[in-house]
Amino acid sequence: MIYKFLKWYAILGLKFYYKNIFIQYDPELPGKYPVIYASNHPAGFYESLLFATISKYAPIFLVRSDYVTIKGLMWIFRILKLYPIYRQKEGLKNVSKNNEVFRSLYKELENHTPVCIYPEGTTKFNFRIRPIKKGISRLALGAKKYGLQDIQILPIAFNYVEPAKFRSDIFILSGSSMDLFDFNDEDLDNPASLRKLTIEIEEQMRKVAIDLKTPEQHNLFKQLQLLIVNNSIAGSNQKPYVRNSEIPKKIKNLSNLIKDLDDKSLSILENKSNEYFEQLSSIKSNDKAVTNHKNTFVNSIKIFLGYPLYIIGIIVNAIPVLFALNIRKNKIKQYEYKAVVTVLIAQFAYILYFIILILLSTILFSTKGLIVVIFPFLAWFSLKYYDFKHDYFATKNFHNSSKKEKLRELRKEIENLASTCIGFSFVIFNLFDIWT
Repeated sequence: MIYKFLKWYAILGLKFYYKNIFIQYDPELPGKYPVIYASNHPAGFYESLLFATISKYAPIFLVRSDYVTIKGLMWIFRILKLYPIYRQKEGLKNVSKNNEVFRSLYKELENHTPVCIYPEGTTKFNFRIRPIKKGISRLALGAKKYGLQDIQILPIAFNYVEPAKFRSDIFILSGSSMDLFDFNDEDLDNPASLRKLTIEIEEQMRKVAIDLKTPEQHNLFKQLQLLIVNNSIAGSNQKPYVRNSEIPKKIKNLSNLIKDLDDKSLSILENKSNEYFEQLSSIKSNDKAVTNHKNTFVNSIKIFLGYPLYIIGIIVNAIPVLFALNIRKNKIKQYEYKAVVTVLIAQFAYILYFIILILLSTILFSTKGLIVVIFPFLAWFSLKYYDFKHDYFATKNFHNSSKKEKLRELRKEIENLASTCIGFSFVIFNLFDIWT
């Protein structure tokens, strides 16, 4: 019951912080086989939260032992099904404890409880897959030796536009599952087999995660992916949490093509893309505004009428958020943990804040004080209004700008250059036939 509540609450927090979450993933696989997920790790603890929200089956996560052995917090880690993994840097004497952890995991896998591990061993947001550790191979081969002959390894990637940026996007993509049929009983204790499987897992992870080489590639990718998303959702009633979306695969394919660009083509396309986004910034607009319809009189009325509720919603719900932002600013130095710490602290602080608010208001105003139960709904309204307001003014600035036609031509030029340089065709809305 507690886990189900935390899962629902985590989804709520994700939808508050990120604008769009596009998912392409088969949730039924763990029901058919014992599955180990090999995931990249670009945003601290957030991958675990994201995976728990998309998984039909409550997964187990292998995380650094120094995280899940913090006194006072072990109870919540047990509820979240976090298992410790002991690394050499945390003391050689502790590494042997992994054997006991692995035995527990084999039993869980036997019951088709999925296990998620981050083979890179560290968290870092840099659009790269770092060399992976052998722990996942030891776990998989050990599971087969234990008797799980149909054990599967499934690579899954959490690709962010900007993990710490408010109202950014996430693309979740899983690959093809890997079986261990090529490894016989004699291979299970062979160091060469361990190395071979580790290399294979790393190669499969590179097929689903964004894996670019240079800052120039990163910059171009971040800009062109916006064009893909905005073309896909233009004119549609886009939901913020989309399962079975084709967008994650298209985003990954874009990164592959950019990675293969020669220096000259990369430079030409990057310069043109930089020019386009700099001009949009100069008129306080964005790429989504270029694909949006004109602002209507009805939208202007919505902006006017909704503004008072928007302000009220911010004011009455601000305390937990400001508390979380203060901790983020003063305590969290590592970029990868900024988003997850902000959201988790704000969410748990909000529960306490809301309980105190109800108690005080009912004591002071009797049953009339129960009006505070609308505060969470005002928070949700303010979030939606924030997005609507941002899109409204960006679109208004674009359509009122003398650069409007030039920007449209520049965007089309980028699409044509992309088609020439990397073989990519920007197809309006959600067609993308060239990718399928």
